[in-house]
Amino acid sequence: MGFLKGLFAFVERDFLEDISYRTAFALNFFGVFIYIAVWYFIPRFFMKGREVEGLDPFSWFLGGIAVWQFLNVSLHGFARKIRSEQLSGTLEAMLVTPARTSLVLFGSTVWDFIFSTLSLGLYLLLGVLVFGARIHLASLPAAAVVLGVTVLCFSGIGILAASGILYFKRGDPVTFFIGGMMQLFGGVYFPAAALSGPLQRIAPWVPLTYATSAFRGTLFRGDPLVQHHGDLLALAGFSLVIIPLGLVMARLAIRRARIEGTLAQY
Repeated sequence: MGFLKGLFAFVERDFLEDISYRTAFALNFFGVFIYIAVWYFIPRFFMKGREVEGLDPFSWFLGGIAVWQFLNVSLHGFARKIRSEQLSGTLEAMLVTPARTSLVLFGSTVWDFIFSTLSLGLYLLLGVLVFGARIHLASLPAAAVVLGVTVLCFSGIGILAASGILYFKRGDPVTFFIGGMMQLFGGVYFPAAALSGPLQRIAPWVPLTYATSAFRGTLFRGDPLVQHHGDLLALAGFSLVIIPLGLVMARLAIRRARIEGTLAQY
């Protein structure tokens, strides 16, 4: 219960901070329409109506971009929050409390995940109602399971990046590199099959490859979840390795920073 109360406190704090900037808060949602319009015309221009993996170009493109935008919170959110706490001078105060490291790391990003979920729903709603994307409503629970497993995996990567900021005070180059690799090999903008032979061998080692495949298949093609059990097992395998590694590295970084007295430095 203490952990849940801590998470709620973080959510309340970040929500109140966001809505205090009302114009920026509203523009974040209005900006979704602009992004959707851009994504609508790009595949129409380059794919010229050809189906991709059994989907119309816009639905295929929307599936990849939407899941990538959603996962950006997992990849960049932890590092961004830690950096923000450093700059505001509140990081040391939080880390010297009895609160567990996992609560500080996950609690700081819970509101970002909630906001990102709302944005994802808006992406899909506009894509269907305004631009004619086709989704299977009965497959929403299956798609949610895919996103949930993927968030765990990406959270581990994000925690590793946050660990780098805790110790080195800079982590953006790490997440920038990882994000670029994910977009290139993860099937966001084009199928992995479009890559040349040697590059195709990298795609199976990129978690996003399995996430985009399973998300598009369940939500946009209506595939049963069991059809993508291989994708889910791969994502779960990545998670079992990356999350414990990320938490261990975060604890080591905090312990080292405490010993050196650099928690408050940035």
